Amino acid sequence: MPDDALSQEEIDALLQTVSSGGGIDAAEVEAPAGSESSVDTVVYDFKRPKLISKDQKRTVQIIYDIFAKNYSNALSLFMRTNVQLDLTLIEQFTYGEYVMSLSETTCMNLFSMAPLEGVCVLEINMALVSAIIDRLMGGKGVSSEVDRELTEIEKTVIEGVVKLGLNQMHDAWKHIIELEFSAEGLETKPQFAQITGVTSNVLLVQFNLSIGKNSGSMSICLPFDVVVPILGKLTAQTWMSSSIRSKQRDTSVIKRQIPDIKTELTVELGKTKLTMRELLELRANDVIFLDRLPHDPVKVRVGGVTKYLAKPGTSGNKKAVQILQSIQ
Repeated sequence: MPDDALSQEEIDALLQTVSSGGGIDAAEVEAPAGSESSVDTVVYDFKRPKLISKDQKRTVQIIYDIFAKNYSNALSLFMRTNVQLDLTLIEQFTYGEYVMSLSETTCMNLFSMAPLEGVCVLEINMALVSAIIDRLMGGKGVSSEVDRELTEIEKTVIEGVVKLGLNQMHDAWKHIIELEFSAEGLETKPQFAQITGVTSNVLLVQFNLSIGKNSGSMSICLPFDVVVPILGKLTAQTWMSSSIRSKQRDTSVIKRQIPDIKTELTVELGKTKLTMRELLELRANDVIFLDRLPHDPVKVRVGGVTKYLAKPGTSGNKKAVQILQSIQ
């Protein structure tokens, strides 16, 4: 008989309990000998199901680490000041939680990722927005509290910064999939930017943005309704294979362009050393003795590097050299 089988006495006791209408206290039921006394459980939140795996999350982190580095460099050149963008968080929330985490007034730039359907958000803290506008309008980049709608001129300034960010986002994502990033509008009141339902799940990518002496938050909100079609591509394997293909394409382009690249080629007939007095005393018809004999090969330099030995002569009416050997 198996070790975990009930004895006849235990079966009779269970039947008696059931027939009498009594309940069974799970705490009073002894675990079979040799088995674990407790079972590991995992808490599952049905309101917020995990829609992204650890592998997919790592791939998103790689994408936005690249974005942060490239956008920092692009903004530094664009604003002519030191800009640092650091990735701080990638997490799943509901859209309602995301909106509640924002200030009452902020800069929410809506954008699309064609051919994916839907709208995403690139949000920049309003204090940083004021510093950006001040810097690009000729100031020192001083931050100030802004609790109002942006003027048309201010919106145009910010649109340039956002467009730069979307270009860098395109470059970061192209290793996974080719997407067309387009600006779709700007909202300063989070409650008016209803890109999805308040209970819908979104992927939040949070950054810390430093511009000169000013720092604040910047975030990207990606509704899962938008990115679900490409979740299957967010794997390390896809990233690696795409990176290899990208390197192969770059190598192929370089190989095609190399034959058309122009470089300087010079021939060294010989050399000698003169004192400054001898140089100043040179006159017409003077003869300068070089360090080579008339029949010695001359050196041919490519881009300043000696690559060949050659024999000087003429070809038709033009001076020429005949390559004798290559120098490694």
